[in-house]
Order: sequence, then structure tokens, then C-alpha cells
Amino acid sequence: MKLYRFEKPDKCRIDTLKCNKIWTALPKSFNDPLDCKLKIHDKTEFSTFGEKRIKCAAKSLYEKYNVSEGAWLITEEILKSIESWISGKDFSPLVTGKPHFLTLIEQRILSFGVQCFSETGFTNPLMWAHYALNHQGFCIEYEYKAWSLVSNNEGKFSMAPAIYSSKLPEFNLMEVLFSPREVTEKLYATKSEHWSYEREHRLVYFPCNPSHGAQGESVSLPKGLKVTRIIAGLNSEKIKQELQVAAAALNVPLEKIKLSDSSYDLEI
Repeated sequence: MKLYRFEKPDKCRIDTLKCNKIWTALPKSFNDPLDCKLKIHDKTEFSTFGEKRIKCAAKSLYEKYNVSEGAWLITEEILKSIESWISGKDFSPLVTGKPHFLTLIEQRILSFGVQCFSETGFTNPLMWAHYALNHQGFCIEYEYKAWSLVSNNEGKFSMAPAIYSSKLPEFNLMEVLFSPREVTEKLYATKSEHWSYEREHRLVYFPCNPSHGAQGESVSLPKGLKVTRIIAGLNSEKIKQELQVAAAALNVPLEKIKLSDSSYDLEI
């Protein structure tokens, strides 16, 4: 399938594109303060299983857990905190109302890098206005192959279509303990229904490692995503030459948007 990204006319964005890389941003840099608003609750007292049985199941799962071979979510620090909770040595619930490992997992989940794409093509005027600085920027078209992205990137990436909802996503302790990756993917995929016109897909990069206070990390484009063309905006004359260089480096066509002669539609 085809996915699209609309970009501002920034040199750094064009350079990233030219190098066949992609920027993965930390959630705290998003323009929507409600995006990735994480809520995890300890509701073990309401569970039919009971805390003792939940801890027993968690012990079976994590006692031989290998962090180096597991999901990106569980670190050595988180694993030790889970073990402390299982053994009854974690007294955080008396102070914060929830085990310490949940706090660590909340922080960990929000440290992953994210990039956003849209099913909405280059003829959508709202996307040009909101994300490409009123047509001064450009649009990148990608070919997306889900099976290739999942199977050929050592589990470092995940992609999911956005889930549009009027309610913030909420998770409980058991979901986080027993299906942490699914919790992560659901959190990053859920957005306010007000954004539904974007028809968004989200790429998550798990080993994101920003340096020098950066708001994310530039990484090589994962297998399963390939640039197929670049489309310049109506008012993109200032970056035309740089876009031509990027298109030549990627061996893809550079095209340009124009106004229809008979309607409000945008055309190539």
C-alpha cells in the first residue's frame, strides 16, 4: 500500500530524506498534548484472579526472562523491579498507589521514537496546509509492505493504523505484565477522533536513543518502507534544487502539485 508524509521546507528534513533515513520523534515533542497520554492502573484487587495468583503467573514468566532476547520494553531495571514486587519487597503502592515497575514502564514506553504517515494522498489540501507550511514544503510517497517490516528488522520497528477514539487509552497491571508490546502498540496507535481525517499509520522505533538533548533520532529507513516519489508543493520554488538532488540520490521521480482548472482539487 502507499503511505505519505508531508514535510516542511527544512534543509535537515531534505538531507534526512536524501540519505534514505527517517526521523523518529519522542512523544513529548508532538503537537497534540493529549497524544500518547499514558494511564496505567493497578486494579489487582478487583481481579477475579487475585494478586497472589497474578504474582505466581508473573514469576513463571519472568524468572528466566532474558532481557537481551526479549521485547525492547523490559530493561534490567524494570525486571528487577518486577521481581521485587513479586517477592513482596516493593512498598511503592503504599505511597504512590501502584508498584514501582509500572512507573518505570510508563517512562520507558514514552522513550520510543515515532514517525507518522498518512493514507491520505498528496491531493489532500488540509495535509499540505497543516504539515507542509502551506505548500512551501513537500510530500514523500512510500511503498509499505507490512510483512517485510515485521520480519526483516529484528523486531526494532512496529507499524499500526491509528485507532480514533473519544476516550484516552487505559491499561491495567496484568495487560502491562503479560502483553507489554501490545500495550505499547495500542498506546501509540490511539488518537483523538478529531484527527481521523488524517487516516494515520504510526511507525514505532523501539531502541530510540536520542543524543545531546535531541527530541528523537534519525534512523535508516526500515525494510518494508521504500520511497517511491517526491512531490513538491505549490510554493516550493526555494527548495526545488535540493529536492532534485534528493530525488536523484534515491532514484525516484520528483513531481509537483498544481491547481485544477475547474475545481478545488489538487493535481500532479
